[in-house]
Amino acid sequence: MIISDLSRRQFLTGLGALGAGALLSKSDLLAQGPGGTVRRIDVHHHFGSPEWIAMTKAKQTQGWQTWQPYTPAKAVESMDMGETQLACISITTPGIWFGNIDETRRLARQQNEYGARMVSDHKGRFALMAVLPLPEMPEASRVVRWPRSMPQYEVGHVERVAAIHEALPACIVVVGNAYGGVGVADAVRSANEAAERVRVHLLGDPIGTERV
Repeated sequence: MIISDLSRRQFLTGLGALGAGALLSKSDLLAQGPGGTVRRIDVHHHFGSPEWIAMTKAKQTQGWQTWQPYTPAKAVESMDMGETQLACISITTPGIWFGNIDETRRLARQQNEYGARMVSDHKGRFALMAVLPLPEMPEASRVVRWPRSMPQYEVGHVERVAAIHEALPACIVVVGNAYGGVGVADAVRSANEAAERVRVHLLGDPIGTERV
């Protein structure tokens, strides 16, 4: 990416637009579905079957009191208040392992069956993340390897990329999964680092590693 005087002005204008975006109303910033209906997805939503909730009370596990009034209907009501369409439900502390594998299997089955009923009874509102009876090892397993599923860098790639960055002038930035990692997390990190280099080149005053 080449930074010219024109693109410098465009960059600063874009920063102003981002600042203005922070002043928009909540409804303007939310992703919306057909007809303007807000459709949030909660990917970190815990649930508990009646048996599991009773177990937390019997064992007096940490935070057991908060689970006693739980019902799927109350969960849906809370989701509606927060304008959430779908919740991915999963188990939380204290889990299901207390040193007895038979108890763990029973609790896992109860949680999974109850979660499946929640999904069925409340169409389009819940998605179940299965509860596994860990630390029990599976009775059967199959490992499938896909050797060409993700590109692999050749030996020396890191050193070559470092040399490219060193050789480029400050006004040119290269970014993408061809340079700093093919995974999503690597791509996001690489983009953040590139944006910071551009910002420092244009405005000075580097932020460094301290971020809010």
